[in-house]
Amino acid sequence: MFFPEDATAPKDVAWFQILRQQSSTPLAMGELFVNRGEWLPLVANRWIDFIRCHISAIGGLTQARNVAATCEMFGVRTAWHGPGNVSPVGHAVNLHLDLTIPNFGIQEENKFSDALREVFPGTPEISGGYLYANDNPGLGIDIDEKAAARYPYKGPGDSWGNGRRLDGSIDVLNWFLGGHPNTAYGTGGRTVEKRGDISDHVDVTFMYPGGVQAVLTGAQLTAPLYRSVSEQFFCANGTIETAREYWTHYRSRNDTVTEKSPREITIDALENFIGNIKNGTPENVASVRRRVP
Repeated sequence: MFFPEDATAPKDVAWFQILRQQSSTPLAMGELFVNRGEWLPLVANRWIDFIRCHISAIGGLTQARNVAATCEMFGVRTAWHGPGNVSPVGHAVNLHLDLTIPNFGIQEENKFSDALREVFPGTPEISGGYLYANDNPGLGIDIDEKAAARYPYKGPGDSWGNGRRLDGSIDVLNWFLGGHPNTAYGTGGRTVEKRGDISDHVDVTFMYPGGVQAVLTGAQLTAPLYRSVSEQFFCANGTIETAREYWTHYRSRNDTVTEKSPREITIDALENFIGNIKNGTPENVASVRRRVP
């Protein structure tokens, strides 16, 4: 075995001390790392032999160079994460970094389709177990937008990494099963108690091709007190506060815009869910869209 990869979750890396003591097989870790606090103890204590960080997740090319330089001092080699759901641009970054560091170990790679090579001219070439760069400037890769237009996004389920719909939300069940249900049936409703509590419930069975069934059951009890809970998001254009009954945009100290929701957002979500079933496009998520300033 060359190495087992990512034997533990990032929060459990202290177990690598035990793994190192019990095994002579080289160890690799890092696919899910996002900050130096996760990988530095492994490297400094020489508990791993290969670092497997996903370059875009740890801060990009510059931070990856810093990681590689630190690993070099402790005899740890690189094995950057490079699965099939990383674009050819990401693989070109991996390759160019590999070519510039003395402690290169091995590179995870993917054989891209002819369509992807058409869209991304300059995609690294693989031959005889080796990965080859080209002589073009920069990373040596570009994107052909006209070619990309011939391969439109198909939606969830068509490939790894395409679990998102065009509005950005994720339809996990349809993505996992690789299709959409033929029919759906079930019950749902809302009960308002005397003291103001709201109880929502839904129980729907989806019938997928091949006799596969999926059941969605949900319930929510919302007391009046919690309907006023809000969240704040800070950005360069001010602060946006969202709640179940309103949103407020604080542009500056004296410039504030507030819009109240005409009704509970859970009503919109439930009606959207039932509407999709009536229209023959049932999904296991309900998207709530509100106008944002």
